[in-house]
Amino acid sequence: MSRQPLHVLIPLSLALTAPHCAKRLVEREPVGASNLASLSIANPPGLEKATKIEVTISEDKPNGEIVAFKEIPMGDQRGMTVENQITIKPGPIVLKINGYDGAGKLVYSTDFCQRKYLNSLKMKLVPGPNNISPVVCHKDQSNAPVTQGQLPNQGPTQRLPPEVWTSFQQGFATRYWDCCKPHCGWQINVHGDTTPVRTCSLNNGSHQTDFMQQNSCDGGDGFTCYNMAPWVVDTQLAYGFAAVPASGDICGKCYELRFTGEGRDGPDAGSAKLATKRMIVQATNIGSDVGSGQFDLLIPGGGVGLFNGCSRQWNIPASALGEQYGGFLSSCKKKLGWNASQDTYKGCVRSSCSSVFSQPDRADMLRGCLWFVDWFEVADNPKLHYNEVACPQDINGISFMTGSGPPQL
Repeated sequence: MSRQPLHVLIPLSLALTAPHCAKRLVEREPVGASNLASLSIANPPGLEKATKIEVTISEDKPNGEIVAFKEIPMGDQRGMTVENQITIKPGPIVLKINGYDGAGKLVYSTDFCQRKYLNSLKMKLVPGPNNISPVVCHKDQSNAPVTQGQLPNQGPTQRLPPEVWTSFQQGFATRYWDCCKPHCGWQINVHGDTTPVRTCSLNNGSHQTDFMQQNSCDGGDGFTCYNMAPWVVDTQLAYGFAAVPASGDICGKCYELRFTGEGRDGPDAGSAKLATKRMIVQATNIGSDVGSGQFDLLIPGGGVGLFNGCSRQWNIPASALGEQYGGFLSSCKKKLGWNASQDTYKGCVRSSCSSVFSQPDRADMLRGCLWFVDWFEVADNPKLHYNEVACPQDINGISFMTGSGPPQL
């Protein structure tokens, strides 16, 4: 079917939401109506499978802020040229486009600046001189993945200041990603009317409400979904998921973690930079190797721990996943020595993230892995204070673990 190209003008202050995750624009300086980026995508491979595309435009900086985000439903325009106009602050930018099919699976991406995608993209400033770079992949214009900085904001627009705690418990954070079906993915392991956490297939397709899939780490098709990776809310707050000690009714409970700036195993530059930062995590798993006060954060590249379902899912050897406990960072420290600079460790982990999660359908994994580098500062087992809190709606929107309990934030 032939259709006219789509032309839409959106103001920078307009917030858009996507079905699979809520994203918001980052408000910047007022942008005049003359600063319009005209985007044309002409039939690149993979786009014909997409029913929706997301356009993200960020500053070309290591931690560049997102200055425009737009969701475009494709409808019966799939495989046709799509044109849009987006209000944008002029200057060097990083352009990312993800396309999703009807099941929410990523089927097209420009994250990795592959030439077959770049040749089909055009971007210009209208009207006025063209002072927006056509496409910026990286400052050196290499084929390396874009350095991921801040992710699209998720959650409510207004943030309440942290509550004053009169009491709290002490603990520490570790990290893992084993690709297994989490403990809370079975109905028998959740209580009351809480819904089990959603799981995904070998190819990251959602099993929806089929909670009987066998654990991938036992040879089945129940895997951790890629969108369970942690994400940035703002510079001081992040959301994510965690495994907690195997005791009590924990599935679906949320905890606020406030990092103290100390490392559990001694001084640690990354842990020091986490001081004043906090996370809210939801318990989706348990671990027999998870001790009292420990939150084993679900972080891509964090190490598989006791079980490894990732080698089968990603078709890579266990050696490519880093150390069994500690993942990429532990491997980097083993290779570089224990006294290297934080920046050296960050560069090493970033390289591993880019290598293992280079495929377009692992974009969520890459972002989560680089979240560990850029927001979490490659902190190695940081100490924290914690309390149980109500679960933010954005977290439940990923896990679908809704049910009785405290009011949602």
